[in-house]
Amino acid sequence: MTHLRTYLVLALFCLLDTAWAGDLYKVIVMNKQDAARLRSTGVEGVVRLSDGFLVLADSTSALRLSLSGLQTQLVMPAASQEELGLLIDHARPTSALAATEILGEITVVRMPESTTRSGYAEPAVFPLADERVSIEYLESRYSAQDMLARLGGLSIPLEELISRVSRDSLEAYEQMLATFYPRFTGTATENQARDWLAAKLASFGIDSVSVDSFGAVFRTGPLPGFNVVGYKFGHTFPNHYVIVGAHRDAGFVVPINGQTAGGADDNGSGTVAVLEMARILSGVETDMTIVFALFDAEEEGLFGAKCYARGARARGDSVVCMLNLDMIGDINNFSAARIHRGQQTGFSDLFVALADSLLGLYCLEEDVAVADHLAFYQAGYEIAYLEEYNFSSVYHTIYDDTTHLSYDYLTLMTRASLAAVYAINATAWPSPTLAFQFPGGVPSKTSPSRTTSFEVSINPVSGGVRTPGSETLRYSIDGSPSISVPLTPISPQSFRATLPVTPCGSCLRYYVTAVEATRGMVSDVDTAIGHFALSAGSTEIVFSDDFETDKGWSVTGSATTGHEGMWQRGFSAACGFVNDPLLDFDNSGQSYYTGNSFYYDWSSLIGRYTELTSPAIGLTGRDAVVTYAAWYSNHPERYQSYYVVHEDTFDVQVSVDGNEWTRRQTIGPVLHADGGWYTYAFRIPAATPGSTRLRFVAQDEGSQSLIEAAIDAVEVIAYDCADQPSCCSDATGNVNMTGVVDLSDLSALVSYLSGGGYVLPCVDAANVNGLGIVDLADLSALVSY
Repeated sequence: MTHLRTYLVLALFCLLDTAWAGDLYKVIVMNKQDAARLRSTGVEGVVRLSDGFLVLADSTSALRLSLSGLQTQLVMPAASQEELGLLIDHARPTSALAATEILGEITVVRMPESTTRSGYAEPAVFPLADERVSIEYLESRYSAQDMLARLGGLSIPLEELISRVSRDSLEAYEQMLATFYPRFTGTATENQARDWLAAKLASFGIDSVSVDSFGAVFRTGPLPGFNVVGYKFGHTFPNHYVIVGAHRDAGFVVPINGQTAGGADDNGSGTVAVLEMARILSGVETDMTIVFALFDAEEEGLFGAKCYARGARARGDSVVCMLNLDMIGDINNFSAARIHRGQQTGFSDLFVALADSLLGLYCLEEDVAVADHLAFYQAGYEIAYLEEYNFSSVYHTIYDDTTHLSYDYLTLMTRASLAAVYAINATAWPSPTLAFQFPGGVPSKTSPSRTTSFEVSINPVSGGVRTPGSETLRYSIDGSPSISVPLTPISPQSFRATLPVTPCGSCLRYYVTAVEATRGMVSDVDTAIGHFALSAGSTEIVFSDDFETDKGWSVTGSATTGHEGMWQRGFSAACGFVNDPLLDFDNSGQSYYTGNSFYYDWSSLIGRYTELTSPAIGLTGRDAVVTYAAWYSNHPERYQSYYVVHEDTFDVQVSVDGNEWTRRQTIGPVLHADGGWYTYAFRIPAATPGSTRLRFVAQDEGSQSLIEAAIDAVEVIAYDCADQPSCCSDATGNVNMTGVVDLSDLSALVSYLSGGGYVLPCVDAANVNGLGIVDLADLSALVSY
């Protein structure tokens, strides 16, 4: 089936007079120690290279860098980040580019102000205005030797699998793509190609196909682009992804006699190879989920791949490898190719070995280069990039048509790619870790008069080894510092976690951790968020909104359009260019965002305010707790030299009559003001009349700042403090709650304590000896009874 989803990439590089500036250096980083030394200098990581990083250094960090002992090279002095870019692989510098510096496979360019201020980057340039990378040394989790040693366990021999690649199919796909002419991003014919590709993927019977849209400012102005993505769900590790991708758009070429570039090799060849691999693997069981991604707007600046990669990182996707296919069919090639890789070389080494042994295809390994895979490498994922050995003589000309393709060579390259993807999926096993399960669920309410316990199962995944004694419950009461208490063992894999007695109305955040032998501490949820529980006798959710439907919120303020930063409900229209969220908080899809404009990411609050007011909420005089998730940034990662940071605040207000408003909570100006989703809670006392409204206010007051905010998962929980009687009062020993204490209770307790999967309907009934913990002593007491 085909789904339509919306993601938005927005190019904003250049609406400012200044940006993060300094001297641009290349720094060699060969191990974790080098990375730690580089981090300590305070430089800004901009680009991840095969052997290090491009960084920007101000005068202070430049001095530290010179004293660090690291190998450095000054690339460009006095560089402003908004004017920097990387020339896309094999593109030719134009006269508009003021300066270039070639660093192996990477060419750094400085774009003139006339280009950067126009709203888009120079064509064929990957703009660096909003790029930032963490400075860490990425080691391969997998070696080619280990993966090759596991090939004997494949359900389908590689020789048999790659024999299914059809030369005729590849040629038919190419001939069809040639009818969609030209394939410049945003043109009607390119969108027709999009629709045909999505339909073709669906026709293979692949598990899911989506068309993901994004907005960007291209050379012709603001237009939508569309990634076409197919998913083959994995059988063993469905949440681990192997991505094989290619860009489907063609480069812009000035027409000659009405004819322009057809894009047969660049990159019809990669596109049809992805299609053929999808056709074959759609009928093959795979261990991991295989993603077939056909990206848009590569020629404009890698926009489609950039948005997908950033979204994957924001979702926390486990992307094992991204293989990029770009220009793999030129007629002047026969039995050699180039494979580019980053710091990690496990997958490129595997590709080289398989291509040689299976097909006699020689592959020369080279540095990372600039194409769609770079967006994934910037996000910290392992990559490989395949391209033809002898570069096309008709690249970006009107002659890049099907007559300049070798279908025999294209078949060879497709077979090598298919072998690598299938081998990676079957042999690059996920890293060891631990999985947490809660047989009885996690409590959302605790008792103000007695402790609250729940069961936790901690099991190894992918060969994980739990460190005995490391199992811990960590909780915070009303935002106080976290307290850690050990879990109580029930069985080898099961534990009892106990939350303390707290005053009625207290809000607890908690999570569970354990140490895995190779990975270190592992938690059951994001530790910055945790689980929420309210201490009360009884509770009732009187209002809940995930913003998937309109429940009557109203928007007021001096910001009156999305471009000005007013509150807007919908899917995120961002790719994180100015520290705005890429995704909603609760993964339901929608939330409220400031300036959620489709085409312009430059829609932050600047010199304005916007108010989001809830509908009336009936509390009928009861105490209540308000919980919500918020994203707030008054501190963009870039452009700090132009805007004041850490000055403004985000206010949460309550009104009992719709006229008088009381501030109940403030976020910022420093704490939780650098972006990121956080959860909050505050109490509303019982004196509040029946109709209550909430208001969330984002504002830029005083000095000019760059403000981004979002709200999601709002809940109002009414409660009272009269502790409810135990569900099993006077039922001690009646473990299964049948009304009679007999041998079936003994059997139930044995099953529970031995990890047999029995879930206690009431913990108090199983606590036979009354000591507060269900353990073997309770079994002994029940036997005695």
